[in-house]
Amino acid sequence: MRNHQAGVGSTEFVSVVVTCLAEGYGYKRALLLTALDAGYLNDEYVYIFADPNANGFFVPLAGGGTRPVWVDPKTPGDGRDAEAFEAFLQVMAVSTVSQF
Repeated sequence: MRNHQAGVGSTEFVSVVVTCLAEGYGYKRALLLTALDAGYLNDEYVYIFADPNANGFFVPLAGGGTRPVWVDPKTPGDGRDAEAFEAFLQVMAVSTVSQF
């Protein structure tokens, strides 16, 4: 993790977190909920999920279809899907996959 100055003449710093995590196992969701719980999901941090084969914020399911990345893949779930959704609103996803 590196700190970068927010702007010319600024004394504020922003931490940029870039990750590349496997899809379908809930790793991205777990990372963001952990960051939220620890107080690291705020204006001081930028989260970028870089995955060249990702489908943005949707995970492909076996047999077809997709699941939103913020939905807990485990059964029973942890009941934090709404918190995870709000956390993912603060994330940038970078991918080479395009459906347009």
